[in-house]
Amino acid sequence: YNFINDSFRLVGYPDSPDTVFLNSGESIDFRYELNDVHGNVLVQKSLSFSADNFISEHDYTVNDGRLDYVNSLELVWAGGLRPSEKRVDEDVQYGSGIISRAGEIEDVQSKGVDKNIGRTIYNGQTDWAAVRSKYFISALLIEGSGSFATISAENMVLGDREQTPLYQVSVGIPLDASAVSSRLYLGPLDVDYISSTGTNLDETMNWGWAIIRPISKGILWGLKFMHNALRLNYGVVLLLFALLIRFVTGPLTKKSFESTQRMQKIQPEIKKMQAKFKNDPQRLNRETMAMYKKHGVNPLGGCLPMLIQMPLLMALFIVFRTTIEFR
Repeated sequence: YNFINDSFRLVGYPDSPDTVFLNSGESIDFRYELNDVHGNVLVQKSLSFSADNFISEHDYTVNDGRLDYVNSLELVWAGGLRPSEKRVDEDVQYGSGIISRAGEIEDVQSKGVDKNIGRTIYNGQTDWAAVRSKYFISALLIEGSGSFATISAENMVLGDREQTPLYQVSVGIPLDASAVSSRLYLGPLDVDYISSTGTNLDETMNWGWAIIRPISKGILWGLKFMHNALRLNYGVVLLLFALLIRFVTGPLTKKSFESTQRMQKIQPEIKKMQAKFKNDPQRLNRETMAMYKKHGVNPLGGCLPMLIQMPLLMALFIVFRTTIEFR
């Protein structure tokens, strides 16, 4: 396994500045070459990026006559992502290396200071490979598909942090391919931007359990709609959303409260029956159920409405805690 980490030489721009400024709607292209010690071109690369997009395009042409390789080539993201949060545990909890193979997601995390992950190969059709932190992601998107993927991780020293996992991912290129077209999404975990990639990259976002994911997505859509379409401050949006949630859950809360009150009213009679039939559990059960029926009381009436609200409340918690809009 040879890691080619040499610098590519910029060609065609002899007087180019170190920094390029682009106005809205503008884009720019660069051409690079990777040379050997004799100056022969091993790989040609073109890079294109724009001012209004988190996606840059990276196209490679390999000179098979000069670059001597036996195994497959790989595109590698080797730098990890720099921690962005003050709380170390949040970077560790949400950071991971992720790959997508035929639509199936493989998510790998290093969860301990000594839990390094050796370079692991995942064979099979690969759509993309990515490294994410809590709010940001770097994703290698291959045109067509790769033939395999790799993930590795090691703990790095950064300041006084006890643990800083550095993830490295790659996508393997089929042996018969001498030209590779790829895109790099490097930006926030914002569903609007990520959806523009035309992939299932949004699966890297934390939406909660499968039953909660549609609710989480719906809540985020509603909040962003009020913010963008109505041009409201997110503080005002949250106040309006709280009123909306109250309106939706109000009948359930009222029903739960009324059921609890009815249960409290018949508690003295239930206690009398418990004392009367304490030696006859079956009779006690029949008499209790009969009393519930007589007074129109459902023993689950107090908690069932609250349980129905739980997926909504959990989805709210996830959206507020993990989406960049509320960072």
